[in-house]
Amino acid sequence: MNPDPHLEHVLRAGGCGLQHKRIAYRDFAAQLEQEILKRKKSAASVHQALLQKIAAILKARDTSFFEFFVVLDVNQSGAVSRLEFKTGI
Repeated sequence: MNPDPHLEHVLRAGGCGLQHKRIAYRDFAAQLEQEILKRKKSAASVHQALLQKIAAILKARDTSFFEFFVVLDVNQSGAVSRLEFKTGI
């Protein structure tokens, strides 16, 4: 992988920037790990909220998750693309 497009973002998440000539790697690693954990928790809560909304829709329509995904599979490929999912929701 070419890290260049993401390097500044990773450095900022670890508390540095490209202007720093040296990185105190213990502090950097600790701060980067905290940022990753924070983002994982945030993403998990977003995913949980989405699942709760889907479950509420399914309950209101008396539909199973399988039936829900069959409806989302517009092109009947047997898999739901991100676009089909976002459009269907």
